[in-house]
Amino acid sequence: RERGEGGSAAAARLCVSCRVVREVRSKHCRQCDRCVVAFDHHCPWIGSCVAKRTHRPFIAFLLTAAVTVALWLSVATRYVATVTTSLSTMPLFWAIFAIAIPTLGGGYAVVLLLQAWRLLGRALTTNEAINWRRYHYLSRDGNGHGGYKNPFDRGSVAANLREFAVRGVSASVGGSRGGG
Repeated sequence: RERGEGGSAAAARLCVSCRVVREVRSKHCRQCDRCVVAFDHHCPWIGSCVAKRTHRPFIAFLLTAAVTVALWLSVATRYVATVTTSLSTMPLFWAIFAIAIPTLGGGYAVVLLLQAWRLLGRALTTNEAINWRRYHYLSRDGNGHGGYKNPFDRGSVAANLREFAVRGVSASVGGSRGGG
C-alpha cells in the first residue's frame, strides 16, 4: 500500500488543500479547487470536471457533437456539390469554409470520444491512464514499480462498457474480477 507522510495509507490519500481523506479514484482539481470523486479530467469545453456524476453525460455530449458534425457535413457537402456548378467563387469559398471548420472541431470531438471509449473499455479514467504509477491501487507492488494492475477491470471490454453504462465510473474496488 502507498504510504504518506505519517506512514499511513490514509495520510497518502489526504488532500492537503481540502484537508479531507480522498476516496479511491478521487483527485483534487486545481481549476475547481475541490476534491472530485472518480476524477477523469477537468474539461474546458464544459467548464467543469468529468467525474463520477458527470462522466456519462460527458460521453453523451461527445457522441451528440460527433453525430451533429456528421449530419452538418452531409448537408454541407451536398451544398458544395450544388454551388460548384455556378461560376461565382464566393459561395464556393463559404461552402468550403462551412465544411472545414466543423471538420476540425468535429474531428477533435470524434478523437476524444474514441479515446474515452478506449479508456472505458479498460475501466480507467483519463487521469489514471496518464498517472497510473502514482496510484497504489493500480500497481502490483503498491509503489508504481511492480507492474500495472487494475482492480476495476471486469475482465473484458464489453463487461467494462456495460458496467459504465449501468453504474457509471466505479469509485470502489470491491466486486471486480479482472486484473489488468
